Amino acid sequence: MKYLKFFIAAIFVFFFLFSQKSIDHLKLGDNYMREGKVNFARSEYQKALASGVSESVVAERMKKLDFMLREDRMHIVAANEFDKNGDFEAAINEYRIALRINPSNISAMQNLMTDLFRVGKNEEGLEIIGKLTALGVESPLKSYHQALYYYRKEKFELASDSLKKCMFLDKNFKEADSLVNSVNRKIEELKNKKALLARELFLDGIRRMKEREFKAASIVFADSIANSIPREIGDIPAGILLKRIPVIEEYTRCAVYFNLASACELKGGFEDAISALEKLNEVRPGREIVHFKIAENYTKSGDDKGAYQAYEKAEKINSSFPEIQARLGFTSKKLGMYEEAISHFTKATVYDSQNPLNYYNLAIMYKKTEKLQEALETFQRSLALTAGDSNLRYLIMEQINLVESKLKNQTAKIIK
Repeated sequence: MKYLKFFIAAIFVFFFLFSQKSIDHLKLGDNYMREGKVNFARSEYQKALASGVSESVVAERMKKLDFMLREDRMHIVAANEFDKNGDFEAAINEYRIALRINPSNISAMQNLMTDLFRVGKNEEGLEIIGKLTALGVESPLKSYHQALYYYRKEKFELASDSLKKCMFLDKNFKEADSLVNSVNRKIEELKNKKALLARELFLDGIRRMKEREFKAASIVFADSIANSIPREIGDIPAGILLKRIPVIEEYTRCAVYFNLASACELKGGFEDAISALEKLNEVRPGREIVHFKIAENYTKSGDDKGAYQAYEKAEKINSSFPEIQARLGFTSKKLGMYEEAISHFTKATVYDSQNPLNYYNLAIMYKKTEKLQEALETFQRSLALTAGDSNLRYLIMEQINLVESKLKNQTAKIIK
């Protein structure tokens, strides 16, 4: 086993040495030289010399490389002359030849990039920017031309970012001044156009809401927000929930989010409505109506726990908010929290003492928890407040009869 390991190691060493010698570095260097890749060719010739190729053969090729480098400089000088005369196409051709000879000439690459943008060859200019980036080059000239590319493609925000980088690298880079002004002007123009479009979309959303096109309205309101948010914050009008179709017509930040939430809720998109209301809560915090609406949407989506938590937030802000105690009572009941339900329905009778439904709901909870005497008294109080609603009176009488029957049975058992 020991000899087998030595044998395998010997084979590996022999293969490694043989494979290295089998590479014709001289031939590879010649190929690179024909392609104008001077640095790659030089590296292969050095490997060829190390592998035993005649020093005179390698030296002859190195002389050719030195000549090519001088030729590289000759093409750059020619390109510079063409640039001075304004013949940018001829200059581009000379820079390309120079870069074929020496692909890592950063100065030639940057000059080529500049000329390509001068003649409107934006995509080719961007390609050079990519090569400079790959080489780790960070220069104000590169960032400036990247900004110029984005400007011509009407990507003004990206252009602005590139110009900031340019000025960070060289705050005295004068060539950028004119482009900075142009970019800022375009951004401002675009911002104004978006603001006008956002207002138009907002008004269209209101029209669609009134025509009960809730799905279309939700899309339009979302587009309005995506284009621009109004500067004025605004507020949520009192009594908005009493409207058949809750919609705010004044163009404010509160309005755009409230109307989006209303449209989403009315089309059945309860999660989207909650998201819009959460945004509204960021814009105008501390409004119980917002938490109340969030709770309603949680209820409609089947999330009673989420609804209860949202109703609690609304109650902390305003415990006398209309229906808040009754909603907390119903939600507590659905969650099996009967004592909490009794507490909230009791508060509901305090805040709205003339509403028979509050007493009816409280009585139902007393009955459910076997507090029959309290249930009977509360049903009777509810009946006393019920006047014109024959259906409710019928329900209350039915419940009173049931409770009285249960109380009689309890009394009979006690007597026995």
